[in-house]
Amino acid sequence: MTSTTMNQAEEKSQATVLPGRRRWLIRSLLVIAAATDILIAGAMLWNVVATRAVATVYPPRGQFVDVGGAQMHVICRGAGEPTLVMQGGIAGGALDWLPVMEELASTHRVCAFDRLGQDWSDPAPAPRTFATAADEWHVALEALGIQEPVVVGHALGGAVVQLYAAEYPIQGVILIDGLTAAAAGEVTQRLANYRTLDGLARLGLLRPMGGLFADRAYDAALRREMSALRARSRALLSVTDEGALAAASLPAALRAAEARLDAPLLIIAAGQSELPEADLFLEGLRALAVEHANAEFVEVPDATHYVIASHPQLVGETIERWLSQ
Repeated sequence: MTSTTMNQAEEKSQATVLPGRRRWLIRSLLVIAAATDILIAGAMLWNVVATRAVATVYPPRGQFVDVGGAQMHVICRGAGEPTLVMQGGIAGGALDWLPVMEELASTHRVCAFDRLGQDWSDPAPAPRTFATAADEWHVALEALGIQEPVVVGHALGGAVVQLYAAEYPIQGVILIDGLTAAAAGEVTQRLANYRTLDGLARLGLLRPMGGLFADRAYDAALRREMSALRARSRALLSVTDEGALAAASLPAALRAAEARLDAPLLIIAAGQSELPEADLFLEGLRALAVEHANAEFVEVPDATHYVIASHPQLVGETIERWLSQ
């Protein structure tokens, strides 16, 4: 066989192999695409089924208050003045406060709220700024007949209560590892990044993230309830909405609110917070206590960010002692 004939034979063989590889690659991609479609469809179906089940398995624990046509959920316990009203962090809600409420309800009326978009409350209407949450809260408090409360905030809820205190009559402010202006810029930028997850959230592919918003310090039954409520697409989209609003408008608004804060102030800080911005949180809270004319600062050395879950008795006792003064 001549070299020319051999080259022609090799070229013919390669021409046969290459189309075969292309066909295999195309078939593989089609199989992957079909499997992906099936997985997405299954996740979407499960998301719908699981979301509908939440209403039956975990009905609202409290009552609803009309806020401009939207229903805001609130859990109230106990009796006695002053009334303490509570705001949780991002993706949190009234459930986060149950351990502390048990400690305080024997001597005070205690009400914990789901901001619009959280847990059992209706979605938050648009357009809005982050400060709109404080105005909506005031409408709810008036509907409940609560005047001049002590406002209590954890994490991002600490920003809400400071914005509220800058605009409405209160008797005191309690921040429990709450967000301050010193940390707001970096924290809100991280929260704004959640917006990139919107597409996956709508498809129901982020349901496992619900468990991230139920701290391990809570008991197992309460964690399951929190996870179920916070795994819903609607809840996760509310988280990204609130994070974007916080990044756009909160740092400047919180600086202005802190400058106007003159009510008695109690700060309870976590000494072992696991947050990426833990040092900023702690430094900001210490600085605020120094700058404020009537502040008390208490650091819980072994507490992580959810000190309201890990140390509810200590938090309750500290609040009771401070109120008695």
